[in-house]
Amino acid sequence: MAWLTEEQLQEMGFKYIGENVKLSDKASYYNCDRISIGDNSRIDDFCVISGKNNHYIPLHTSPAGLKHGEFIGEDKYTTKESERLVRLPLWYGMSEDVVSKIVDHIQKIFKR
Repeated sequence: MAWLTEEQLQEMGFKYIGENVKLSDKASYYNCDRISIGDNSRIDDFCVISGKNNHYIPLHTSPAGLKHGEFIGEDKYTTKESERLVRLPLWYGMSEDVVSKIVDHIQKIFKR
């Protein structure tokens, strides 16, 4: 997997980029000026990140979902609610120090 360089990240004009960030050069990024990415974040190949959707795109509207999936019924809530979500890091071995760092960064973002 190839990562974007520091120079490429700066040129893309993200609202905020933390430390130790790895973003794939095969992912798609839209409205970067509205995207904040905290410390120790990683975005892998073929992800779609849009500043319009606060770091979450419903599966049925993602490129893979559109190509391989099918949405059945009326979309009353999924797309609308996806605009209000923020995806946070979470894994089994998270230490209290990591949780504190994440909380600190979230607070910094909302103070801007």
